[in-house]
Order: sequence, then C-alpha cells, then structure tokens
Amino acid sequence: MGIIEKSLISAEMASLMLRIENMLEDQSNQLDSQDVMGVVTAISATSDDEGTLTVKKADQSSQTIEVTSEAIIFIEKKQADLCQLAVGNSINILCNKHGLVVFIRSYQPN
Repeated sequence: MGIIEKSLISAEMASLMLRIENMLEDQSNQLDSQDVMGVVTAISATSDDEGTLTVKKADQSSQTIEVTSEAIIFIEKKQADLCQLAVGNSINILCNKHGLVVFIRSYQPN
C-alpha cells in the first residue's frame, strides 16, 4: 500500500469519526449504551438503504431493529450499505437511548 493510499484511508477514517461525533452531538449526547450483539437472522432493506435487522442475541432472544440511512455500517472493516449485510454474520449495533441505530459492525463468525 502506497503513501497516497494510506493517507486516503486515514482521511476516510477521520471523516467517518467526525460524522459519528456529529451524530452523537446532534442527539444531545443521548447515547445510553444500548448495544445489541448477536447473529443476523433476517434483513429487510429498501432501495433508500433503510429497513430492519433481526438479531438473535446470546440469550437466544431475538430483537428486530429499525435502521435508517443515517446509520454508519461496516462489514469486515469496510464501509457498506444495509443491503450488503448477510444472514448468519455476527453483528454489533450501537443505538442511542431512543433506539435509533448509530453504528453497525458486521463480520463473519469464527
């Protein structure tokens, strides 16, 4: 990876971190550590990158979460769209205290 590519990746990450910070500030720092972790069991995505995710949690309960186009999504450390998530992948979802999704991280199970 060349210097230009490393700089671009660093710039992209800085931009994403700024976006997350702004989203949290816009919500008056109402983050209340509502994390959801588990395995994706269902995905419903619309063309405007909104929809729902159903997650089976460690306690075997399921939770369906509404995802808006404002959510920042990463799959295997690369930014992605909701429609790119896959059933069976492990997932971490960070929500604000109102249940709105702020950040999603998805990865292949071990």
